[in-house]
Amino acid sequence: MGFVFHFMHSIYESDTRVPADDVPIVVRDALSARFPGLDEVEWKFDEHYEAGFTWKDAEDTEAYFESDGTWVRSEFPIDAAGLPEAAKAYLKTQPGYRVVDVERIESATNTVTFQVELKNLFSEWDVVFDESGEVLTRTRDGPVIEPGVETDPDDGA
Repeated sequence: MGFVFHFMHSIYESDTRVPADDVPIVVRDALSARFPGLDEVEWKFDEHYEAGFTWKDAEDTEAYFESDGTWVRSEFPIDAAGLPEAAKAYLKTQPGYRVVDVERIESATNTVTFQVELKNLFSEWDVVFDESGEVLTRTRDGPVIEPGVETDPDDGA
């Protein structure tokens, strides 16, 4: 069972850890300018450089940068209570699902969105809301197990 979990996790986790010394100085400087005084930063790289750190007592804060140091977005963990009212109302219409993770996402395009991870025994979903709480996207996240139904992890449903 542990092997299966590790294998499935590796399918969905495609980013690669990067030693801080291998991150371009312009990227590290951009992080320091945006989030001064960070002590511990964990770096990863996939499409962008991803810095993971604790900010204002919020563990699991992330900031994404282009290779030239251009800031792309930051993701801040929040409580579900911090969601817009329309988003909270939507979540009440999802019986059987529990909220696993909630993030406020600020982007370089000056937009704010909220991503909520919902999970039940059989599936996980990422739901993205705009600032007013309207659903922008709802996508499967991670392995989906539905009784009697074969699933393909790349089906994008």
